[in-house]
Amino acid sequence: MLHLWLILTLLLAGCSPSVSPPEPTLIDGGYPPPNPGRFSRQSPPALTGAPLLRPGSRGGVVAHMYHTLGKHSSWSSTLPATEAQVATAAEAPVAEAPTPEPLRLKLVAVGDNLIHYPIYEQAYDLTSDSYNFTASYAPVRELFAAADIAFLNQEVPTAGREFGLSSYPLFNSPWELARDMVEFLGVDVVNLATNHVIDKGLGGFLATKTYWQEYGALPIGVWHLEEEHGVRLLTCEGVSMAFVGYSYSLNGLDLVDWQGWQVGRIQNREEITRDIIWGKEHADLVVVSCHWGDEGSLIPNREQQELAELCAALNVDLVLGHHPHVLQPLELLPRADGGLLPVYYSLGNFISNQIEAENMLGGMATLDIIADTEGIRLANPRLVPLVTHFTPGFRYTYIYPLEEYTAELAANHGIRAYDSRFSLPWLWSLYERLITPPPSTSSPR
Repeated sequence: MLHLWLILTLLLAGCSPSVSPPEPTLIDGGYPPPNPGRFSRQSPPALTGAPLLRPGSRGGVVAHMYHTLGKHSSWSSTLPATEAQVATAAEAPVAEAPTPEPLRLKLVAVGDNLIHYPIYEQAYDLTSDSYNFTASYAPVRELFAAADIAFLNQEVPTAGREFGLSSYPLFNSPWELARDMVEFLGVDVVNLATNHVIDKGLGGFLATKTYWQEYGALPIGVWHLEEEHGVRLLTCEGVSMAFVGYSYSLNGLDLVDWQGWQVGRIQNREEITRDIIWGKEHADLVVVSCHWGDEGSLIPNREQQELAELCAALNVDLVLGHHPHVLQPLELLPRADGGLLPVYYSLGNFISNQIEAENMLGGMATLDIIADTEGIRLANPRLVPLVTHFTPGFRYTYIYPLEEYTAELAANHGIRAYDSRFSLPWLWSLYERLITPPPSTSSPR
């Protein structure tokens, strides 16, 4: 009976939850953190320098663990078992392993955060001599609050007044924008590989990267030659994700001395292939951010299609496109492994003061991340339509979910001074023409 008691005690111990989970960890570098539990990976050599630590936010960047009954359990005894004891133990019912609850996370992504001067002038507070952008983004805050991981394409530098605030054609926004995107909206991953990234030179480029890092976001698309590659890793609830970012152009600009810094370029297909392969080997999911396409075009060009096909051939899990400043279709491409690759060719503008009606309609990509006994995958790709609204004369600018936008607001939109087509029915018609809801399906690894 002693042995039977030991068997049952140790078997039941295998069901117990783990003790306190590890601290939230986000690494801005070339190696993944060791992920405990079902999704653990062997840790490559440690990085020099301390990793960036981010306090847990919605869902938090923490570890999730499944428990397998008896997987690591063992028992022994120095006392010989009698035949009766052995027979009794064999006849005793053994508890079946509980089926683990599937883990479900939500990923959201938005397009071009394009800050023209009326937007940062609206954000200026004379009393404190500082900037606060929260009012412009408040109507979409709840959409971000529902997410576990949030991605943003930061179209323009956020180097602050030290580098001179400016609008088109060479942009630069207050650094407070980075603060508010992270602390107010909850942005986790920010793409910096855009055609405006060096509008303020190397100093503005590095200041922008530093501000986003200091507030806790993971910048992608830029790296240093001392690193092996530009892949960035983020772990949320034990699911590891590799992010890479590439731009079609730097607006014809160049630096006399890059001092070893790099920006991902779409033209370098060997580098893209190498990054994706590394990401597939070291993470559960790979997300490719592409600053590509033709401005103002509602359909993807051949370069976009070819790169999307390369990503499908390499079994990428998600492609997030931006730069055209208008929405383009969401397409599911067949992957080499038989799965499906969601490609958001363009998420359009997140915010802007551009003056074509099509520039006002953007979108938020939403996908489920599912981890269960079948593996880890993305599922249910959708696009939530968003609309940028500014009052006449660009006095105030806000972003609304199209579901909450009204005919009265549309009738008073400042865009109507430049484009009379704009109306609420026109917005819905454009959205429905571009975005056909894909079937409810997932992309197995």
